Amino acid sequence: MADFYRWEGEVLHLFVRVQPKASSDAFAEVQEERIKVRITAPRLTGKPMSI
Repeated sequence: MADFYRWEGEVLHLFVRVQPKASSDAFAEVQEERIKVRITAPRLTGKPMSI
């Protein structure tokens, strides 16, 4: 089983690291038990980087 997701019954939990302001939208490599997702949108000002 990959470390970046977990099934609980019918619910799928994904553990991601988001990279804002990337040059293109894409799924990237798995890093530290999270899948990296690159998005072209900028980071929202005043919002936390992680929960």
